[in-house]
Amino acid sequence: LGLRNLVAAELKSIKFPRPARAGDTVRFYKECLAKRASRSNNKRGLVTFQTTGLNQHDQTLVESTAVVVYERRPPANV
Repeated sequence: LGLRNLVAAELKSIKFPRPARAGDTVRFYKECLAKRASRSNNKRGLVTFQTTGLNQHDQTLVESTAVVVYERRPPANV
């Protein structure tokens, strides 16, 4: 996409319902929950993500929700 992640602004929640074990194969899924323009800088936007980590048995190992600051895309030429 060509967008730069500038900073992780806030970690809203993190849970570890199960431990990861040696030899586990872990995969992560990220879902965009919300996005909005920054109120203080119109060149930046805030995106809220939920990230889930699963092991090879589809058991949830970690769940987190975080807000990340990104550079906004330049306006498209119309």
